[in-house]
Order: sequence, then C-alpha cells, then structure tokens
Amino acid sequence: MKNTAGKITSELRHFGLGEHVCSFYKNHDEQFAVIIPYMFIGLQNNEKCIYVVDDNSKEDVVKAFKGSDIDIEKHIQTKQFEFFTKEETYLKDGCFDPDHMMALLKDLEKHALKEGYGGLRVTGEMTWCLAKQQGMEKLMEYEVRLNYLLPKSKIIALCQYSERKFDPQTLIDMIHAHPKIIVNHSVCRNPYYISPDEFIERAKGKVSREFYEQIRDDIIERSRNEIEHEFLKKQYEAILKITMDGFWVVDEKGNFLNVNDAYCRMIGYSLPELMKMKIQDIEMVECPEGVENHIGKVKKTGCDRFETKHRCKDSKILDVEVTVNYMQVDGGMMFAFIRDITKSKEIEISLRDSQLKVRAVFDQTYQFIGLMTVEGILIEANRAALEFAGVEVSAVLNKPFWETPWWVHSRELQQKLRDSIKKVASGEFVRFEATHIAKDGSLHYIDFSLKPIKDESGRVIFMIPEGRDITESRKLGEALKESYSELELRVKVRTAELSKANDDLYKEVSERKRIEQELKERLWDLERFSKFAVDRELKMEELEEKIRELEKKLKPAV
Repeated sequence: MKNTAGKITSELRHFGLGEHVCSFYKNHDEQFAVIIPYMFIGLQNNEKCIYVVDDNSKEDVVKAFKGSDIDIEKHIQTKQFEFFTKEETYLKDGCFDPDHMMALLKDLEKHALKEGYGGLRVTGEMTWCLAKQQGMEKLMEYEVRLNYLLPKSKIIALCQYSERKFDPQTLIDMIHAHPKIIVNHSVCRNPYYISPDEFIERAKGKVSREFYEQIRDDIIERSRNEIEHEFLKKQYEAILKITMDGFWVVDEKGNFLNVNDAYCRMIGYSLPELMKMKIQDIEMVECPEGVENHIGKVKKTGCDRFETKHRCKDSKILDVEVTVNYMQVDGGMMFAFIRDITKSKEIEISLRDSQLKVRAVFDQTYQFIGLMTVEGILIEANRAALEFAGVEVSAVLNKPFWETPWWVHSRELQQKLRDSIKKVASGEFVRFEATHIAKDGSLHYIDFSLKPIKDESGRVIFMIPEGRDITESRKLGEALKESYSELELRVKVRTAELSKANDDLYKEVSERKRIEQELKERLWDLERFSKFAVDRELKMEELEEKIRELEKKLKPAV
C-alpha cells in the first residue's frame, strides 16, 4: 500500500468530469508519474483524451507512455488520444486569449460527445506561458474562469506547472486558482483555494469577513481532522496487516482503489497491477454486466455476503466468500473482505460426490445407469451402458449427455433429452421411450427415465439417467400384430399360446419382484453393515472388501 504508483492511481480515480486540477512537479519522472495514470483512467472510462505539449515533444510523451502498460499507439491510431501544440490552443493567432480557450474547450467537448465518448479529459504543459507572449497578463483570469466553466461541463482539466521553472508567485497564484492540487505524487485537499467570486473581489482590493472566517474555521478543522485521521489510519493499517483475509476498496465502477497484502498473496497480482484492474478482470462467475448489476444491488442494500470464484494471475481459480459494505464517500466506495474457501469447498464437494455416487450405483436397478450434473454433463456411466455402445468411459465423461453415442443418431431425441433435463433440474421425474444404436449398428428400443437427486435442502444437485432394453418385448409385440390374422383362425392354438405367454409373463413378473425384494434386503444388509463398520471404526480397505464381496453375490441375481 506504500507503493507510489498504486497510491496516485487510486486517488486519481476519485476525480470526475467537471474537475479543475493542478499538478506541481519537480522533474520528468514526477511529472509523468501523475500524467500517465491520469490519462490511463480517461482511456478506461471511454473519454476523449487531449494532451497539449510544450516542454516535452509528442515523441517524448509517447516514449514515456510506452514505459507503462498502456498501448498508446493504439489509442493514438483510434484518435481517442490526441496531441495539440500551444500554437493550436493557448497561442492561437500568436497571443493568449481566454475567450478563445473557453470556446475551444466547449467545441472539443461537443465533438467528443458527438463521437460517442463519455466526456473530455485535457491536460496541458503550462511552460508555454514563460515566453511572455501577448495576453499573458490574462493567465490568472483564464484559470479562475475555468472554475465557472468546468463544473457545468463534461470536461476534466489538469494543468501542469513545473516547480523549477515557474516563480513562487505564479505557483502560489495557481494554488489559489485550483480546487484540487497534486504535489509529491499525492492528491491534496487545497485549503488555500479561493472561489472565483472571492477571487474577483480580492482582485478589486476587497476581502470579505466571510473569507477570513472560512480560513480560520478551516485551520481549526484541519488540526482536528489531522489528529483523528492519523489515529484512524494507524488502526486501519494495523487491522489490514494482521488479518488473514483479503481486503478491497473499490469504486462504483469496480475499479480497485486499495488492496491489502493478504489479497495480493491470495490472487498472485502485485498492488500496482491490481490498481489498474477492475473486479470484472478477476471475477469468474458473473459477467461484466452482472458485476455492474451486483454493485447496484449492494448500493441499494448497503451490504451483501456471497460466494463466487476469482481467477488468479496464474489462471488458478479460487472459491471465495465475499463480505461487502457500501459507503457513500468520495463518490461511493465499497469495502470488502474476501476469504479463500477453496479447500473447504473441495472437501465438501468430494464428500458429497462420494456419497451420491455410492447411492447412484447401489440404489438403482435399471440396466443402464449413469450420473449427470444439473447442466446435463455426464460424469459417470456403468459398464453395461458403455459395453452396449462399444465406447470407453473417457469418450463420454464430462460431455453433454445428448452428445454421447446413445443419442447422436436422432436430433429429435437429442432435443427431447435436453428438454427433459430442464424439467428434471427443476425437480421433476421424466420417463419416455427412446432408441439407442448398439455397437453392432442395430437399433434398440429403450425404456428411459431421468431422476433428480436432491440435497438436504431439496435443491437438485445431480441427475440419474436409467435405461432398460425393451427391444425383445417390442419385437414380440410387433410379431403378435403381424400374425394376428393367422392366429385369429387358430383360436385354440392362439388361446393356448397366449395362456402360456401369460403364465410366463406372470412368472417373470413374480421372479422380478422376488429379485427386487432380494436386492432390497441385500441393500439393507449393506446399509446395516456400513453402519456397523463406521460404529466400529473399521478401516476403509476392509469396507471396500466387503462391498466387493456383496457385488459378487448380487451379479448372478441381476
């Protein structure tokens, strides 16, 4: 947080359109330590950026910007960033005329807005006025008049004054003429600023009592605030230093204004890098528009607590819990603590997945069985289903179920499956007749069903697709239809055959019920055995051995 570049960038983000700012600098490095982030923020905010050169050439400025992360050439090419000379601006027609400059600024603002920009951002190197051109006696008039023009406009202007080249009287006059000043890489509240109305009165030799009282009260307030500020600053820094959680301060657009060391370590970016970024750059769950909507929600409610995912510099994804509060200060800011919950999430998901996979394998009785996410991604398939289609598990897992070999032969069935997944995701049970292509190319009819698996709160977290091959039953039905006429003539034979078929069917049903009851009893045994194993703290290897023995017993029955 002591990093100068990060600090000035954070402070400059508080400036908005309508501001009149003065930057005092000692050397080239100090000059561009302010100007580069000032213009960078304008480019980020979709503002037209104008730089009036004098002490530096256009090439000097471009070279300085190339040392930063800004692709200045691209912005110059698109004309979002343009250069002007003193002859094109301040000294038009060879002399300085405040009226001309006011008209020029208004015209530039008009064109910027017409071109689709959000506003106009201007900065000028004021060394041109050292040449004592005609009209230079009106410089203070110009600076004071800007304080009437700018607050009613969509223009932000930053005047650059070199401490080494301007005399003390001019520098003091500029302090009086600018509501906000930048000195030594810091944005400073300017207690010596004189409003344009008061300035005009002083120029006439008049000083009002109100102005004296303003200065007196400001001295008292500054003294009190400095003491309180220093105390609060020490508390603030101490808290952020010892906390294990990450901490942000962001503005209403999601720009980072401050970040503690813990979050820098957590996310892998340095403070200067984060100071040029937004929440949208690291947020993985919400889209940029979603982030903006979420910020709007926090502004209305004042606070929020939620889970999301952040992308680290090395592309690693973190699960985080965010607690955020909104305060209407300096244009609106949000203060957030960020806790890394990745490990606890992984443990939670692992345990939940293990439990549900065991349930999916041992609680279902259909021939083909799988496990899917609520989005329809297949994450498990049993051997019977894989062998039927003649595919390896790696060829189907982690793919949309409707794009697997069981469904790709029919677009109609693919759409029906996708519609069914939506229904099951809302908690419904779906069952319909489908067709699958076997590995030998033959078409099989399948009694297909899709069942939701819910957590303790009733939320659907998985789906179980099941399929039973009913091809033979289907063929039998078709054969019976085809021979209906012949069988009609042979009533006695038909009756006997049907009677026998009914007996066989009854036996089959009875046998299936017996098998189903036996499976339930054996599964109950498994549950009792699992509880017994847990109660006696058996090792996991012993439990797995028991499960394998039980599977061997179940296979002949199925």
